[in-house]
Amino acid sequence: MRRVFGSYGALFKSAALCVLMCHSASAEISLEVNQGLAGTIPIAVEARGSSSQQVQEIVKIIQKDLEYSEKIRLVGGPKRRTAEFIIQVSPSKSAYCMNISSSYRKNEQTGRPFCLSTNQSLRPIQLRAVAHQFADKAHKHITGNGNVFTHRIGFVKEISHSPKKKQYQIVVSDFDRHGEQVLLDSSAPIMSLTFSPNGQHLAYVSFEQGIARIFMQDVQTGHREVLASFSGVNSAPSWSPDGKKMAMALSFSGITKLYIMDIKTKELTKVTSGQSIDTEPYWTRDGKRLIFSSNRSGSPQIHTYDFKTKKIEQLTKYGQYNVAPQITDDGRYLVYLSRIDKKLQVVTQDLKTGDIRYLGNGNFDDTPRISPTNGLILYTTSTGVKTMLSIVSIDGSIKVPMRAAEASLKFPSWSPVARKGIN
Repeated sequence: MRRVFGSYGALFKSAALCVLMCHSASAEISLEVNQGLAGTIPIAVEARGSSSQQVQEIVKIIQKDLEYSEKIRLVGGPKRRTAEFIIQVSPSKSAYCMNISSSYRKNEQTGRPFCLSTNQSLRPIQLRAVAHQFADKAHKHITGNGNVFTHRIGFVKEISHSPKKKQYQIVVSDFDRHGEQVLLDSSAPIMSLTFSPNGQHLAYVSFEQGIARIFMQDVQTGHREVLASFSGVNSAPSWSPDGKKMAMALSFSGITKLYIMDIKTKELTKVTSGQSIDTEPYWTRDGKRLIFSSNRSGSPQIHTYDFKTKKIEQLTKYGQYNVAPQITDDGRYLVYLSRIDKKLQVVTQDLKTGDIRYLGNGNFDDTPRISPTNGLILYTTSTGVKTMLSIVSIDGSIKVPMRAAEASLKFPSWSPVARKGIN
């Protein structure tokens, strides 16, 4: 095992799922955007007064970024005059600038140009950083909300050298998988990645020395430490909103229950009790509750634990197998995996109306993760022998698969912190 810094197959599909089931019966990215239900605001993106190859590339990246928005519909060619907003990119001596006009015909500028100071010869990773910042700025200006364009993701890359030899890497990259950096290279399976609230650390489960342990690793320096190495199960790390504590699933008492660890003191507090299997905790944004998977109702279902009242409530009522929960910051949408036709599928449940939407690809989905902007879900899905990353919007209108021919991509996590600067 080695750490690398830049500036299980079926047996190990998911530690948390295994617990429930056992105790209860830089590749080229292919974008397939389904905007049939999206695109209420027509937008055009173009170069302004320049044929520079770098400007053209920035325009292409902005266009591709905006395809992830369920609120924007890109128009071009003869239809560009129907655009409600025109985004124009231009260079100057020491900056790239973006101008947003409210109408193509009137060319009315809606504000001062947004410029990023830089030289005119950027490395590809810097060029993409400029474009991502422009796209995010434009999206916020037009819709009132930012998007994921300046956020990073982490995931596990599983490379098969032979049937008996596999390599596992922790990789971080831009949200669209460009600019990959390897943080950890290991011959042992890795799973359950999760970024700290400030984006500076990753927690994960590694099977080094043949046992599951929870590690915490500094993203920049690579320094890491073992947080949980108890007998039995050590799984499903989840950061508290303030980053000072971590919920986890441990079985040293004889049955897998939820615990909370003070990261500084390593003091453990037991959260759940009884004979059920409790796992996959996820903190709500306000820190007042944990959402988790449990078979306490007879089959695996999603429950919530209230820290103040100490009461547990079941959230899912339909289906016999619902696991891997997450919840949007406003508490409106519950995202989880539901077993349908013997396959796990990504599902959203509107906790206000009770409506359920099935969002998966019809294959075997895993590890749904809600974006920091709450509009997108990053997850893995099977493509036969390998698994790939995929992004789907909460309303299902946007679906973007991200294939990697050379490896299986697993256990993704969003960095909650947007990147600034272009270095």
